[in-house]
Amino acid sequence: MKKPLEFQVHEPGKLELIQPVRPSNRTPFQDLLLKHEYTGCKYTLPKGSSSFRLLPAIKGSPNWMQKVTALDHCNGRHTHPKSLRPDAPPSVFDLAEQWLKQHQPQALWSKSNPNGYKLWGGQVAACWVLVDAPQVPKLGILIASTFGGSKQVPVAGLGYQIQDMVRKNPELLDPDEGSQITVTRSYEPGSKYPHTHLVWNQTNRSLNECLGDLSAEDLKLVCPIQDTIRQIEFDREWMLLSRVIGSELTEKIRDATAGGS
Repeated sequence: MKKPLEFQVHEPGKLELIQPVRPSNRTPFQDLLLKHEYTGCKYTLPKGSSSFRLLPAIKGSPNWMQKVTALDHCNGRHTHPKSLRPDAPPSVFDLAEQWLKQHQPQALWSKSNPNGYKLWGGQVAACWVLVDAPQVPKLGILIASTFGGSKQVPVAGLGYQIQDMVRKNPELLDPDEGSQITVTRSYEPGSKYPHTHLVWNQTNRSLNECLGDLSAEDLKLVCPIQDTIRQIEFDREWMLLSRVIGSELTEKIRDATAGGS
């Protein structure tokens, strides 16, 4: 059988487990993590249960899951420039946090100042999934938190849970297997955070067989996951910062840092 997509070969023992990170209180409205042409691919888990298959790394990609530092602003979130390029210059939010630490530390968030500005990023990860549907499965990009849980928030993010399940069951990334994940989300009485339950299922059709049901147009969408991530233009990031700390303070910091150049 001709394979619909070419995947990158990885050794199961080399799958990287994402380390727990501190949480970030996000209330995203405008998600700018994905490039414009892929925003329609974003998969949002419905209430109750849903099932999907994970796509292995597409040929030419270093991994099947792309870790991203998501910077929050009051109208959504966007990608920290170092998420894709470790040698990239600091983000505008980094420059603002450094300047405020030096000149107005009381303006930043702390346990004693919960109303201060939070300018650091929260960790998420993106991956391609093939979502189970009544007739033909649908391709999507799942973006999920990689927070590993804490005493204050004893619930690990979905991205962390999926990565951990793959580490324990590497066959979930075998395109010739019929593995899929069923996710059930529910709220327990008195709980502030949803309870997410993951189950690994074995089906009678492989991922490659299911991909064969898709149109050529749909398959053309699939690319290395890192190529779907959007990098915000420098000038626009200053505008996004102004939504957090206000235009006047933003201009003051921009002038003081020579625009970050």
